[in-house]
Amino acid sequence: MPSVREAPWQLEPSNLADYLRARRLVRRGEGVEVHELGGGISNAVLGYRSARACGVVKQARGRIRVADEWYCDVRRIFNDRDAMRLLGRILPEGTVPSVIDADDENFAYTMTCAPEAAVLWKPLLLDGIVGEGLAATAGRLLAIVHGASRSDAALEARFVDLELLGQVRIDPYYDTTAARNPDVAQEIQDAAKRLQTERRALVLGDYIPKNLFALGDSDLFIVDFEIAHYGEPAYDTASFANHLLLKAIRRPMWQDRYRQALDAFWSAYSAGLPPAERPIVERETIRQLGCLMLARIDGKSPVEYLKSDSRETARVCAKSLLTRPPVAVPDAVTRVLSILNATDSTPTSEEPVDV
Repeated sequence: MPSVREAPWQLEPSNLADYLRARRLVRRGEGVEVHELGGGISNAVLGYRSARACGVVKQARGRIRVADEWYCDVRRIFNDRDAMRLLGRILPEGTVPSVIDADDENFAYTMTCAPEAAVLWKPLLLDGIVGEGLAATAGRLLAIVHGASRSDAALEARFVDLELLGQVRIDPYYDTTAARNPDVAQEIQDAAKRLQTERRALVLGDYIPKNLFALGDSDLFIVDFEIAHYGEPAYDTASFANHLLLKAIRRPMWQDRYRQALDAFWSAYSAGLPPAERPIVERETIRQLGCLMLARIDGKSPVEYLKSDSRETARVCAKSLLTRPPVAVPDAVTRVLSILNATDSTPTSEEPVDV
């Protein structure tokens, strides 16, 4: 089992003010307003505001909150913090939070708040507010990260440890999904091997709408870099495409909007790719896309907004990409939407619409 050591402080809303005073982030006697933020399934994420400051404290938890047994090394919080510092140097100002305080003993760190105007992109997408301009920005920013980190020996040395990738992606996504889908197990295992052996650029690892905040029509604020590693950058492009396509399966009446957003994302991302490299990136993005789409149905962390027939539609789409991969990413999008249109996957009244 990975390291799940208990921190001296187990942070929660009731003790965060005392923790902040102990870390000298707020003054003794100063009033502090504390609120719990969405920490996903793996962290405590607590916001605070005082008369002088606003911040967010993030602390890693060892037990991932899903139905299957899943533990992850709490030291991933250092990865998150260090990647955030790096991205703050290479991305436009205001794109990522700044680190205020690092607390290694408690597997925690404190960062600046998101801008007041920031709105989480995921619920907007599920409401049909897709944002073609936001998707283009997502592609452009990801291209900057991959391009700036390509063939960087120092970055590779810092983010070369793939143990975390195994704990949070290879085992729960790829291995589990392969075991539950023996008809495509070999394709999934081959894709997983690529992620574990390729060393090309910094991979953010969770570049998806639940970690992207919209700032107006075209700017983004990005959080959550725990799974950052030096490896196969197509994992990031596939992750982003996967989440938009899953939302198209959930909301088929808005599929044209999701297609336009994906076209904008891919055009912006691929604009600067060397011609000789583009076919490799396209091929690997499509392969990882098939794996991730199936993993979010049959892995340890299934998406919460697909039920019944919609889940089976996603399986069919994923396996089609894995067994008969198209040549280009736009063709993969067309394939998925064509299968969706041929399948009656309109959500039933029992399917939840919340996120």
